[in-house]
Amino acid sequence: MTDKTHLVKRGSDGAYWNATMRAFTTVPAYGTPFNEKRAREIVDDHNAMLGLPELRSVAITSEADTPPAPAVSAPEAEKDEQNPKDAQGIKKAPLRLVPPALMLYVSKVMELGAAKYGAYNFREKAVRHSIYIEAAMRHLMALQDGQPLDPESGQPHEAHVAACMGIILDARSLGKLVDDLPPAGAAAAIIDSMTKKD
Repeated sequence: MTDKTHLVKRGSDGAYWNATMRAFTTVPAYGTPFNEKRAREIVDDHNAMLGLPELRSVAITSEADTPPAPAVSAPEAEKDEQNPKDAQGIKKAPLRLVPPALMLYVSKVMELGAAKYGAYNFREKAVRHSIYIEAAMRHLMALQDGQPLDPESGQPHEAHVAACMGIILDARSLGKLVDDLPPAGAAAAIIDSMTKKD
């Protein structure tokens, strides 16, 4: 229970939204004018019946701040077969699952790259796979060895790694990725052999 609640006037029916109790508090249209003192008295009466502590302050805000009606839950929305846009949208790439933080941090790294080499320079000429793999590995090593931020960009090393992978994926999608990695080795098999089995 917090020490402050917000009562928001809903309309002319004398009901106010009590954000702390998450319910509407009915205020008679007659009697004491509705002000902070009266609001505290009303809420404290309700809280007393519920065994909750008294409030130290009450804020009264406008109807515009009234909490909106709850949205339909995702499971319920997925069951709705009446919306043709939903039927098509769920077949496409689930971009909602990509954390916005990833795009935000990577955008700052890409901004630095654009200033140094030109925006989308990696689409103008072919991209060597090994160059970006090694760049990502250097950022990972710096991170692992105790340096959280790249000294040049001031951004997390993880964002630089993600930027490198993004350029590789973009180049591959456009047929501009030069496969200059060494012949396949046994690293994947060694990792699997060293993985503890249940």
